[in-house]
Amino acid sequence: MATQLYDRMQNPEKKSIEQFPHLTHEEFKLAGESLCALLQRSTIDYEWKAQDEDETSAQLVIYREIPIDEAAECIDPEEVVFLDEEVDDQESFTRIRGKDAKALVEYHIVLSPSYAVPTLYFNMTIGSAPAGLDLIYKYLVEPNGYKDLMEEVGVMGAISQGNHPINGMVYWFIHPCGTASTLEEWGEGFGVGGGGGGTECITLTNYLQIWLGFVGGCVGLHLPAEAVASQQVEN
Repeated sequence: MATQLYDRMQNPEKKSIEQFPHLTHEEFKLAGESLCALLQRSTIDYEWKAQDEDETSAQLVIYREIPIDEAAECIDPEEVVFLDEEVDDQESFTRIRGKDAKALVEYHIVLSPSYAVPTLYFNMTIGSAPAGLDLIYKYLVEPNGYKDLMEEVGVMGAISQGNHPINGMVYWFIHPCGTASTLEEWGEGFGVGGGGGGTECITLTNYLQIWLGFVGGCVGLHLPAEAVASQQVEN
């Protein structure tokens, strides 16, 4: 039994997805571990969190810094301390601070307990201030060309806000209501899920890579080029 489990973790493609495109908690963990193996070949900052005694706790956290040209719009002037004697007013501080300001984006990939598909939760902070939806669109959505598409879904658009299913804190997230149908449409082109004999095309090895391609890209989360290149060399 232990040998079989170890073999599945090292070679997750050997274990089929029982109810594609939906994942069990075990399948999600195997898919997450496979993605981590790919991320190890890159410089991306990530953390895999999973507790053996709680299969619902698995999540992949990815950290990213992005340049912010107008970070001063989120800074409280009363909290600013001017260390340079020549910088004694807020306008000067704004010009200097804006040159090298960065925001921290924290992405959490978890399994939705309701939809049984991966869901992307994320927050963006500038200093200690959380970014609002306007800045999310400005710095994460619009640069990737998804603004119109994301705004077409629902009242707020495809980006919603709610409690993280694991840590309970409030995060932005891409609603997973359309994830299963999108995966099915993608897979049908290769005979996956439709009885066409192509189930080998989407496995636990590449499931999250494919998912990231149409979910993560909407908010600036992409597979590192060096990781993809190393995988292509192996194949």
